[in-house]
Amino acid sequence: MILAGNFLDVLKYGKEVSYGSLPQKRPVRYYGKSKDGVRKKESLFRAKSRLKRLINSNAWHWFKENGKPFVPIFVTLTFKDNLTDIQEANYEYKKFIQRINFALGYKANRLKYVVVIQFQKRGAVHYHLVFFNLPYVKDLKNELLKIWKNGFTNFRKIRNVKNVGRYMTRYMAKDVNDKRLYGQKCFFGSNFLKQPIIKNNRDLIESVFILSLLPESLKVFEKDFESDYCGSINYREYDLTKRQKLRETILALFAMVK
Repeated sequence: MILAGNFLDVLKYGKEVSYGSLPQKRPVRYYGKSKDGVRKKESLFRAKSRLKRLINSNAWHWFKENGKPFVPIFVTLTFKDNLTDIQEANYEYKKFIQRINFALGYKANRLKYVVVIQFQKRGAVHYHLVFFNLPYVKDLKNELLKIWKNGFTNFRKIRNVKNVGRYMTRYMAKDVNDKRLYGQKCFFGSNFLKQPIIKNNRDLIESVFILSLLPESLKVFEKDFESDYCGSINYREYDLTKRQKLRETILALFAMVK
């Protein structure tokens, strides 16, 4: 059971799964890549799920001084030159983050974001990122161009979207399985992001205190699939956006167990 912002994922495995000595801090890592550098089907699903949950844990969960949440902002950064080297591109991206924090008057990197590496048809690296706490900037389009300095930018505010993680993963995870990302992080984020809360305690999950509290009306997605390691997997996603008291109850139950 994984709580990511206002969304709760419930996964039921057909086989017993060992989670090691720290089950509450990290899930089992059994997915890998084939020898040609392409992620296996299960690894691909896991990478996209991690990206979705990380985004949902942070979108609409960073707040202004007046208590209102920041609107998530989707930004694309493109190189004018045909830059194909990922390490060099990541260095330019790092400098962009430092410059934009400095331009906002921050002495440290206070902006929170998740970024995904993609490739254009010509082979050039480009970035899709979501800022979770970017404050108002007058003429943001031109300011981003000046701060990026490497080519072109685009942005849009993600309004009226509850499941930002699922919405953005459609755009941001297209190249997760690209061979050029073998040995590289397909996505990464800023420091101190809010993380999904993972609970592997079967007694807690199967107890009436949780599953019976989740009506079918809150279920927004369900899928059954097979895994070599876990056997059959039933995956369900629940939207708790309009049921904050229920979300708080689940958080309290999570806190009761290790």
